[in-house]
Amino acid sequence: MSRLLCCLCARPADMGAALSHPQEGEACEGAGVAVAPPTMADVIRERKKKAAGSGLGTLRRRIALVRRPRDNRPDRGCEHARFIRSVVSSWRLAEVFLLCEELEAGAALRDLVTQAELAREPAGALHADLAHALQDRWWCDVELVGAGWSIPAHRAILSARCTYFRDLLQRYPP
Repeated sequence: MSRLLCCLCARPADMGAALSHPQEGEACEGAGVAVAPPTMADVIRERKKKAAGSGLGTLRRRIALVRRPRDNRPDRGCEHARFIRSVVSSWRLAEVFLLCEELEAGAALRDLVTQAELAREPAGALHADLAHALQDRWWCDVELVGAGWSIPAHRAILSARCTYFRDLLQRYPP
């Protein structure tokens, strides 16, 4: 959200060739001007952008990302660390070490899951498999026939979805 908070000021038009946000190390033109706080819609949009492309795995990397040296307020992103510190401050040292071991075990388990997913052959898409099964008329026990067309179907699905077919199929058992 640092770009959002930094650059809510209007930027001069420059033929559309420049980027809309300042890049790493680039200062905002309105740095000395008081900027209005972001609206809730801006905050939600920024959070969705970060959540969609969030590749950060560890808490340490997230805190390091927030605490960049170019930031004017270095303690801005430490609320999470401060909260953990306040919870852990009353614990014994052995309990803190157990928490660290649990967190490391969780990280190792997450890495193993990722490795297992990468080693596994990717499965086909469900919609493609269902379309293929429908084309090949697999596992269909009823066929609806019309003037020049036929549709494969399942008795159970037709009976559950439509009272007409339920009554019709009860008269003609398989």
